[in-house]
Amino acid sequence: MDFSILAQTDMSQFTQQAGAFFATLRPESLADILVYLVFFIALITTFLLPDGNDMAGNLLYGTMILALFNITVGVEWYNDPDVVKALPAFVARVAMFLLPFIAAGAARSKKKKGKAALPLAVVAGVIGLIYVIGTFALPEVMDQVLF
Repeated sequence: MDFSILAQTDMSQFTQQAGAFFATLRPESLADILVYLVFFIALITTFLLPDGNDMAGNLLYGTMILALFNITVGVEWYNDPDVVKALPAFVARVAMFLLPFIAAGAARSKKKKGKAALPLAVVAGVIGLIYVIGTFALPEVMDQVLF
């Protein structure tokens, strides 16, 4: 196997792009922290769901995808004066708090497993609601740099 192609590649460009990507993911404000809370609570809730809860699991996966969207490009699109970009970002924010509530209603617990998934999904929805209302009503407080 010839590894000479790998030896000739310039890894500095890759490391710069990876560094820029991880710098984008770094939480800097209260809004970022709330989005990460929604993401991780949705992730933990999917682990606690019993087998056979495909709809609730898919809704929580959608919540996690929307949280990543809001962390990466959603903030820039939401503040864009162009409606074509701002409307999907707003819909993503609203869906980020609605989907956990729907997942809590769709989840079915089986005996002991799955009892903790319902309250955690509601908690993720409440944190998402605080995020949406906070970024809409008090954007200067939510976007204030903490670190």
